[in-house]
Amino acid sequence: MSRNLFEDFTTGEELEQLHDYLQAEKQRNGWTPRITIADWMRIGPGHAILIEPDGRAIASPVWSVPDCLEPFGSLHDDSAAVLWERFPYKQNHLNKYLERTMVVL
Repeated sequence: MSRNLFEDFTTGEELEQLHDYLQAEKQRNGWTPRITIADWMRIGPGHAILIEPDGRAIASPVWSVPDCLEPFGSLHDDSAAVLWERFPYKQNHLNKYLERTMVVL
């Protein structure tokens, strides 16, 4: 599913314009829900861990490898703790899910 992920990618100035527009609309309309925007270039590669039905663990998206998918183990062979130790993109994963690299309004 990650193949060609970046063809219709929004980043940089376009994303800043979206942020400003949503911030203004939120204020104008009195919206209270939090809006979170992902800038994938800021988040970095491999931030998501996918577990396929066959147990294979995959880092995604990793745009430097074919199909943007980088297998790094299997739940059939290793525990989740071992897979986490082996996961090559821990910092990007944590930064995304702790919202250190997200745009939050």
